[in-house]
This record gives sequence, C-alpha cells and structure tokens, in this order.
Amino acid sequence: MLGMRQVFIHRFAGILSAYGLGLADMVEEFQEPCAQTYSRESLAGYLTQRIDALGRKATARLEAVGFDQGSIIIEALPPHNSPC
Repeated sequence: MLGMRQVFIHRFAGILSAYGLGLADMVEEFQEPCAQTYSRESLAGYLTQRIDALGRKATARLEAVGFDQGSIIIEALPPHNSPC
C-alpha cells in the first residue's frame, strides 16, 4: 500500500512513545454557541463573562489531572477578521 517492503521497529518503541507523550503539551479546548454580536461593547460584558467561565472550566479539568494553576495558560482567541 505505501510501497515499503521493510519496516524497522525500535526495540524500545513503547518507552520512546511514552517519553514523547510526557513531553507533549496538554490542551483543553472549550467552545459554546453564542448569538451575541461580536463588538467591543459585547466583549466588555457578556462575552468576557462567557470566555472567563470557559477558562475556569478548562483550568478545573487540567487541575483534576494534576496540573498546578501556575503552569496553566488560558488563551481566548477572537474570531477571524474581528474588529476587536
């Protein structure tokens, strides 16, 4: 199928895979539908509250699996081509 006649599998493949997983970033992503118009005014009120709530939800999930608050970074990205 891929045109390979021989594949090499390292004898420590499982250990190397686990090591790579340990180095990987952990990401929690949350979204929710919203019918608000995206503007500076709505961002200052309702949308900021909702974004903060989603950030708290992601933080709680990460803390539940052992991350401390100091190692968690919350990034709220605005919609593409937004005026804000």
